[in-house]
Amino acid sequence: MKKLPRLSTFIFLFSCCISCSADTANKQPVIPLSVDHVETHRVGEHLVRVIQHNMELLPQIDLELLSVPTVSLIDSIAIDSIQLDGKERRFSDSSGVFIEGINIENNSIQIKLDYYFSDEDAAIVSCSVRITDTFQSPECSKE
Repeated sequence: MKKLPRLSTFIFLFSCCISCSADTANKQPVIPLSVDHVETHRVGEHLVRVIQHNMELLPQIDLELLSVPTVSLIDSIAIDSIQLDGKERRFSDSSGVFIEGINIENNSIQIKLDYYFSDEDAAIVSCSVRITDTFQSPECSKE
């Protein structure tokens, strides 16, 4: 006949499981839930980190310029609106903005957006952000 563990062993193991789940239940995620994708690219003497958010949760794209070899933040920009045809177009005021692609070419970041305007039809919008020692404002146009 097998010997069964004592009731005190079961109680101890059960209380350990309860305390572990209680500790993790109050913690916030390290990466915000809105972050969809993060890429890091080498551009000249710097690193560029591109943070794409889920555009339904947080309609913006974050860009960070980092120094190397000691990684530190030089500049950052949160793109949550663009200038197009002389108007400021806030992502949050649109019917929807979707990231079609982000590419690094030479010293600029190319962003392609599928933009659904609240007062017009949809359009594919191409934006370019020049990288110097800081980020320049995006220059955008319809394709």
